[in-house]
Amino acid sequence: MSSSRPSMHPYSAASTSLIPSKTPLAVPPKYYSPEHYRGLSCLAVGAGAGGSVNMLAKVIIVDYWGNAMLDTFVRPTEPVIDYRTAQTKITDEDLDGPQALPFAIVQARVIELISGYIIIGHSLWNDLSVLGIG
Repeated sequence: MSSSRPSMHPYSAASTSLIPSKTPLAVPPKYYSPEHYRGLSCLAVGAGAGGSVNMLAKVIIVDYWGNAMLDTFVRPTEPVIDYRTAQTKITDEDLDGPQALPFAIVQARVIELISGYIIIGHSLWNDLSVLGIG
């Protein structure tokens, strides 16, 4: 026995006889090419009273294919109370060495790399907050 039930596909009309011919159907979701995505990850160390204030220590930005566009340590802007080395693997040598860049330079570079892109990451609100962009 054939069913006379209308198609329930989200992008098709329930019954073409009930919908005027000029009425648009549901619009399918928009898809973006891989070039439109950036992955962002930040690591923070502890500053302030008891090391309770997150301070940017490392930033990594990758493209859709995982190629690093930025991978750098960030010089502290305040004294570091807790390097959180067990979680971050960051030590004082990482942040005091010549490989660590000033915060303002890193912040500007991150803005340049993510502006206009779809950003993928875990706890992005936290990453953007320590970057001072959120």
